[in-house]
Amino acid sequence: MKMSSTARGRACAFGLLFLVLLAAFVLAPARGTQGAYPGANGMIAFDRADGEVDSVEADGSHLTNLSQSSAYDGQAAWSPDGTKVAFTSARDGQTGGYEIYVMNADGTNQTRLTVNHAIDAKPSWSPDGTQIAFMSNRAGGCIDWWSVSCEYDIFVMNADGANVQRLTDAPHNDGFPSWSPDGEKIAFASGRDGNFEIYIMNADGTQQTRLTNDPAFDSKPEWSPDGRRIAFDTDRNVNFEIYTMNPEGGELTNITNNPAEDGFPAWSPDGTRIAFNSDRDGDYDIWLMRADGSDPTPLINQPGDDFTPAWQPVLILIQGDTDCDMDVDSVDALNIYLFAADLQPRQSAVCPDIGSVVASLFGDVDCSGQVDTLDGLLILRHVAGLPASPVPSGCVAIGERLSPP
Repeated sequence: MKMSSTARGRACAFGLLFLVLLAAFVLAPARGTQGAYPGANGMIAFDRADGEVDSVEADGSHLTNLSQSSAYDGQAAWSPDGTKVAFTSARDGQTGGYEIYVMNADGTNQTRLTVNHAIDAKPSWSPDGTQIAFMSNRAGGCIDWWSVSCEYDIFVMNADGANVQRLTDAPHNDGFPSWSPDGEKIAFASGRDGNFEIYIMNADGTQQTRLTNDPAFDSKPEWSPDGRRIAFDTDRNVNFEIYTMNPEGGELTNITNNPAEDGFPAWSPDGTRIAFNSDRDGDYDIWLMRADGSDPTPLINQPGDDFTPAWQPVLILIQGDTDCDMDVDSVDALNIYLFAADLQPRQSAVCPDIGSVVASLFGDVDCSGQVDTLDGLLILRHVAGLPASPVPSGCVAIGERLSPP
C-alpha cells in the first residue's frame, strides 16, 4: 500500500525531529541525575545518641528504631533504590573493631558484609547499587578516625561484601567517601596535607586531586543528586558550618552561617533540601534546610544527641519516564528509539530496563504488548502538547504514576 503525501510528510517531519533530537542527545553532556539516587524524598535515617539507627519521615512522623542492637550502630547509607541500608556496627565485640552491615529498609535481614579485626566504617553505595565504598584502618591499625596521623584508607567492595579492593594508600587519614551521581568519581576527606581537606578521585582510585586548600578542618563531603555541588562541613569560621562548592572546588558558599555547630550534610533525593545535625537548640538534633541554606527547621527534638542523617530515595515509575528522572521529555522518546534500534538507552542505574515486565511492560506507553517506535512517537506528541491518543482500557496515561516496581 502506498503512503499518501500527507503521511509521507508527517513521517519525514518526525524523522527529521528524531535526528535533531538524537544529535542533541548524543552531543549533550550526561546529566548528573543519571545513575544517582533518583526519586521522591523518603525516610531520613540517623544515628541516635545511644548507638542505634533510627528513621523518621521528613515531617517528623513515624520515628522507628531500625537496628535494634545493644552495640553501637550508626552511619546509615541508603541504597540507590531505597530498599536497603548499609551501616557501621560494633556488635561483633572485637577490640576496636567495627564492621559494615546491611539491612532492609524496615530493619529486617541484618547481614554482616566485612569480616576484619579493624575499623570498617562510613559506607557509601555506588549509584548502580553494585558496590560499597568505605573507610578502614586495616592497613594501619590506628583507631582515632579524626586524627590526621592515623592511617585510614578508602576501600571498595561488592554489595555482598566480596572482592574488597583498596583505592587509596596515603600515609595519613583518608575517609568519609561519597560516590558521585554518575558513578565516575568518589569525593573523600584526607589528612595527607597535615590537616583535613576535601579530595576527589576516579572511582578506581586514580587521579586523586585536592579540591579545598584551607588550614581549617574540611570533611564529610556529600554530592548533590544532580552532581553539580558538593556539600561538606568545615570549621574555617571557628565553629563548624556547612559549605557547598562545585566539583572543581570553586564557588564556595557558606549555607548555614550560624554560631552553632552544624555538620554532616545529607541532600534530599530531589536536591531541594539538605538534612544536617546541629546543636543550635542545645544538644545535637537533626535539622532540615533548603539547598541554599534558607528556612532551617528542626526535624525532631528528643533527649540526647542525634547525628549523621541520610535521606532515602523512593523510586517512582511514571508512564513514559524511561530514564526515571520523574519527567517525561524528549530523552524518554529517544530512549524508546534507541531501544528499538538495539542501542543503549540513557537510563538511571536503578531504573528498570525498557521492555522489562514491571508495572506492565516498561516503556510500552500504548499497552500494545511491546515497546516500539510508536511508543516513542506518542511520547513526542505528549512532549509537544499535541492531543493525546485514546488510552486503552487498563492502560495508564503518559505522565501518570505507575504502580511501584
